[in-house]
Amino acid sequence: MDWEGDHCDQKKPPCNQRICLHDQMFDAESCGCDCKKPWAGDLCEKCAEKDCPGQMSPDPSNECKCSCPSDLCSDHGSLNRISCECSCSGSWSGDRCEKCTPRHCANGGIFNTRTCMCDCMPPWEPKDDCMTCPFLDCQNGGTMDYDSCQCKCSGAWTGELCDTCPSFEELVMAGLDCGESGFNSETCSCRGVCSSDLVCAHGASAVGSGKDCKCNCETIENHAGDDTDTGFPGATFWSGKDCTECPSMARSKCEKASLGFDKESCACTSDKSGACSVKAEDCEHGSTYVKEECRCECPEGFAGRTCSIAAEDAKLGTSKDLPAKSCKEILHKRSDAESGKYWLQGRGNDPIEVMCDMEQNGGGWALLANVGMDLATELLERETYENGIGNSSSEESFVLPCENFDTGDDKVEIRISMGSVRDYFKPIPGETLCSMLGSNSKHLWSPSDSSPESLSQLRDFMCGEDKEVNTENCKLPPFETASSQSFLELSNSLKKRFRLRRLLMDGDDEEKEEEEEQAPSLASEDNDESNDDEQQVRELEAARWYQPKYIDNEKLKDVLGGSAMKWTKDIDGRQYISFWGGDKGGCCHEASLLYKGPGQDGADVGTWARQFKLHVKPL
Repeated sequence: MDWEGDHCDQKKPPCNQRICLHDQMFDAESCGCDCKKPWAGDLCEKCAEKDCPGQMSPDPSNECKCSCPSDLCSDHGSLNRISCECSCSGSWSGDRCEKCTPRHCANGGIFNTRTCMCDCMPPWEPKDDCMTCPFLDCQNGGTMDYDSCQCKCSGAWTGELCDTCPSFEELVMAGLDCGESGFNSETCSCRGVCSSDLVCAHGASAVGSGKDCKCNCETIENHAGDDTDTGFPGATFWSGKDCTECPSMARSKCEKASLGFDKESCACTSDKSGACSVKAEDCEHGSTYVKEECRCECPEGFAGRTCSIAAEDAKLGTSKDLPAKSCKEILHKRSDAESGKYWLQGRGNDPIEVMCDMEQNGGGWALLANVGMDLATELLERETYENGIGNSSSEESFVLPCENFDTGDDKVEIRISMGSVRDYFKPIPGETLCSMLGSNSKHLWSPSDSSPESLSQLRDFMCGEDKEVNTENCKLPPFETASSQSFLELSNSLKKRFRLRRLLMDGDDEEKEEEEEQAPSLASEDNDESNDDEQQVRELEAARWYQPKYIDNEKLKDVLGGSAMKWTKDIDGRQYISFWGGDKGGCCHEASLLYKGPGQDGADVGTWARQFKLHVKPL
């Protein structure tokens, strides 16, 4: 191997290792550079392939490397150095991103052909062609209106953030007259005058000043007050934030005074015929009727107004030592249980005292959160519902830890009361109360509770009051869970079956006689018919739950509950269904076409910083 020549008579010179260029390797066996394409030559110094594809050309710094022309794209695009294509920004187009295509700018914006972008009217942002509204931290009781992207100021406050109070001279020129009360520059209002948009019902007067304004229900004509021991003819008991709530004690105070009670007016009546709902024949288990006190005197071991309840059941929830599982269990044990405070056993926790609503929507609701004026200005987030704020026994505004009411499955529902609006929610399958409360995409929604009367009202609202309806005359929303047709079929069948019993509607005598001729006798069918009715109620109750289109605004990704914008706009006039957490308090509406507020024909303007109550009940 060390010899060469025709006759192998010449000795090879020694092999000297060379330095190969362009990162090529030296081959000792051949004693030369092992050049790989595109390089060639003794030292791999030559370029063997110089053809470049498309718009690429040899790189001046390296003739064997192809590159894109540096000036291929204009200033309005970025160059992809692999494909030699321009990626245009904004509305720019063309091979070099040199063309500007004008587009429509929303909310008063003007298209700028120089920048090829929308010049937006403040505070709208250029993103999405002036459709993006930034969050504004509205001050002094102002609320954010996302439709106009402005702070809606209360009272005399002005400015982008409602943080400017005009001078007293300017306000006087604008017609302000505080009289002898004087002007308060801190609240930007006359002393003793409300600067909020609070509307008090039933003729109640507003008291306080600035954002601390509230309704004084005691100013309602003939108001008896919560501390009144007995009622009197015409006495009213309205209470609550805007004096629209009728407390549970009202009836008992009227009955104690041997008077009747009208729930519509929340007042005692002079009609004594219905003053006492307990009659002598109602007394059970050998109890004695006490007419003067409208009750039965119970023997040992029994309790309740008619002595129908076992004594141990009557004590359920009345003390820390005898907690109930839920408000619903208490109502199940004794149907005459009144609204008030009871003790419940939370999951893995000590018993807690909660307020139970035993009247509204079938009763059995526990008050999990009461977001009053002070909490309505605070951030409500997932941790708020996990850890709680305050407590129900000592504070007007509070949020109790959700685990106290969590059933460990999806067999639970909540009721959000915001003004006149009522929204009902339950977890999607596989989720729980706590996971639902900490999310904006784990809930189903219903505009109605499960009572036959409410379901009938919902059906009539959506489809009209005709005996039979179909999808053509029914304004059902784009619900994604339940079948619209199944809802119609069930509601038609249920309404027809219950018409004779007058549970869902009152028909006239002629209609009743006509249907009695066509339908089997309810009395003759006994329990079988009743079971069928109960089954249909359960089916219709299941059909009332719908999956909303969830919020899709990136700026609102951390809100809790609610829906995408305008999801129910064509149904009840609202922009959103209720949110129970987010920037400030709750959102968004206190009135709708279905739940009309005082002096409202339809939905009000949606805004944050809403006060609300959140009740929970196991299904």
